[in-house]
Amino acid sequence: MIPARCCADIRDMVKTERYAHASGGGKFVLPGFKNNYMKFPTSILLIIPISMSVHALNLKKANSFCPKDTSYTIGLYIDSKLNDKKIHAKWNSATWNKYAKGEVRFESKIHSNSTSIPAQPFSSLSRDTIIDSTMEFFVLSEDYSSDFGSYSGITTRILWVIDNDTMATTSDSVGHEIILTETGKSSWKRDGRDILQVDCSPRLIGSDVKFKTKFIRYHWNKSNWQVRIFEKPMMWENEGRFPNVKKFFPKI
Repeated sequence: MIPARCCADIRDMVKTERYAHASGGGKFVLPGFKNNYMKFPTSILLIIPISMSVHALNLKKANSFCPKDTSYTIGLYIDSKLNDKKIHAKWNSATWNKYAKGEVRFESKIHSNSTSIPAQPFSSLSRDTIIDSTMEFFVLSEDYSSDFGSYSGITTRILWVIDNDTMATTSDSVGHEIILTETGKSSWKRDGRDILQVDCSPRLIGSDVKFKTKFIRYHWNKSNWQVRIFEKPMMWENEGRFPNVKKFFPKI
């Protein structure tokens, strides 16, 4: 017999798998748009044309960033009924579906280029100063929490600006978009300039539930994101202590 908790986890996991499948196996794909992939070093990037939807008219700017030469601006836009204080108070409360989705907007003055990436109602955008001081990286965190299950929570993506002219999501060297999650069975942290992700997922083998946990290291080598993964047949739950880095995470 499969424990009721595991059944709920598996149902939740199916939803997560469907999201990943709809996203092209890890690459972010926005339904209704023609996929436009651009190769830059060995990473796969997705450029999304801006679209002024009906809900976008009800969005307001939460924050924005601009380099000293003012060649571009990048900003997070959220539901006009929200502000940073409200989002902070409601973060991870599973109440985000009461508000309109937001978006990250990028505008380049070099070629009058505009792109946007949809974002959850509860989102935060910040400039990253750790990965590489010579590159423009931004961290987009989004709240996907729900009232049940172990696989909903906070999702973080890394955006970057290429040549002050294009905004794109980041992918690792094998072409999978880097999506960092903080849920009941996953977590991530920094290890110097590297990023570590632990992710536990169930698999049905006959009538039994078996778990496997992946220990992932992402390393930026000045041109692309290298990735190494160690997988172990075990269950891991996010209960406050991150796995031992030296024991579980492979070096690059």
